[in-house]
This record gives sequence, structure tokens and C-alpha cells, in this order.
Amino acid sequence: MLKPSRILAALALMAVAVLGLATPAQAHDAAGTASCSGAVLDAGSYDGSLANTYTLSVDQDTRTGTFGASVHVTVPVPQDGAVHSWSFTVAAADGSYHFADSGQVGPCGTPPPTDVCTGLPGDQPTGTTCTPPPNQVTSTHVTELDCASTEQVTTTTTTTTAFVFDQPTQTWVPGTPVETQAVTTQAVKPGDCSTTPPVDHCPGVKGGTNGHPCVASHHETRPPVAVKAVPKQVAYHAPALVLPETGAPAASGTSDSAPRLAGAGALTGGVLLLAGLMWFRRRALSV
Repeated sequence: MLKPSRILAALALMAVAVLGLATPAQAHDAAGTASCSGAVLDAGSYDGSLANTYTLSVDQDTRTGTFGASVHVTVPVPQDGAVHSWSFTVAAADGSYHFADSGQVGPCGTPPPTDVCTGLPGDQPTGTTCTPPPNQVTSTHVTELDCASTEQVTTTTTTTTAFVFDQPTQTWVPGTPVETQAVTTQAVKPGDCSTTPPVDHCPGVKGGTNGHPCVASHHETRPPVAVKAVPKQVAYHAPALVLPETGAPAASGTSDSAPRLAGAGALTGGVLLLAGLMWFRRRALSV
């Protein structure tokens, strides 16, 4: 039968053996994690008398060095709204007990503001229209007939509205309208002011001018002109001459033919002379 002392010694040896076997399984521990708070490396249970190595990286931002029994390292993750890569390595001084891991983290935070329109105040994101739309322009034309100065006055009112950039909505919106007026005149046409009411060739017309002081297409309407009828010319006939005794009418003509009247007078005189001679001859024979 074993003595109690020997039993205790045997148990002590067994405990040392068990601890000796368990220690290597618990040693050389390393782990890496990453979140929006940062990438973290933890390593422990290494031989503190040796220069063990480690690396921890987030994209191109790398921490590297040596450690003894343990190490704790953190690398920040950019808060730019993008996805980033991370990785770590841990190894004992002789290259044993090597640990490594990698992955991606993010997106974290919000993207930084971009400015695609340098000529506008504030920051404009990608896709913003940097050029404003064309100005809104409207015109009205009003005419008045000034018979005192014999002028027709046309007043053109132009309203121009430019677009301005609205930073909160990142859009172009109409600005404050600007109104201008221009006055042109033209001479009153003869007879326009003598009518009742006077003739206004551009009565409140709206639209472009197209070269005319009033409107783009101007059709002038003149009042009708009364034409008096002229009677046709009536031919004049001279009264017929009656020859003595014979009662025959003499030749007649028109008042508009002088040669014919002259010939008729000569013929009449000749006939009268001949009739007188015949009358005297008859008296002489009767005595």
C-alpha cells in the first residue's frame, strides 16, 4: 500500500503535467476587428522577452511595430461615406504563431460636399445645372394718337425676369422681374386727325415691331374717298335755218365744229342773195 506522501507527490506531478500541456493551447492569442469606430488589433500570451511583430492597416493607413507579451492597436476608419479595406498580421519573433485577417468596413459617415459649379455660391453636388435658363422676356405695346403735336406715340413696356440659383433646393428659380419702357413716335398721316374719332393705326396692339413702330404686321385701313359722278358730254346742235319762200331747212351743225358753221353761213348768204334777185326780177316783169 502506497504511503500518503507518495500519493501526494504523484498527484503533484500529474497536475504539473496537465498545466504544462494546457499552457501552449492558451498562449499566442491574436484577433482583429473593424467597425466605423476603427480597426482594432489585440494580441497576447506571447513571449515578452522576444520582439514579436504586428501590422494593422486601413487602406493605406498602416501601423506596424514590435511587441513583447501583448499589443493593442487601433487605426481610425474615414468617415467619408465610402467603404474601406482593413487587415492585420501578428507573428512571434521566429515567425511562428502567425495570425492574419482582413475585410471591409463602411460606409461610415457622410460624403464630403462637392462643388461642380465653382461660379455659384455654396457647394453644388454632381448633376447640378451650372448654367441658368434663358431670361423670361415679355413685351406690351400701347399707342396713342397725339393730334396736338401731330404724332402717334408708341410705349413699349418690357419685363425681364432672370433666374437665380436657390441653394437649399439646388435649382434655378425666377428672380425679381425688371421692367423697362421705351417710347417711339411717328408722324400722323394726313387726314388721321381730321376724322371723328381720329384714326389710331396701332390701337393698343401687343406684339413685336418687325420694323414697324407699332406691330409686326400692320395693315393700314384708309377711309373711302367719295368720287363725284361727272355727266357725259352732251352734243350741241345748232338750230336749223329756214330759207325764205321755200321753207327748206338750211344745213345745221354742232357748236363744236367751227368750219362747218362757217360753210353753212356762206351757203345761207348765197341763197338769200339769189332769192332777192329773183324777187326784183318778178316785180320788174309785172310792171
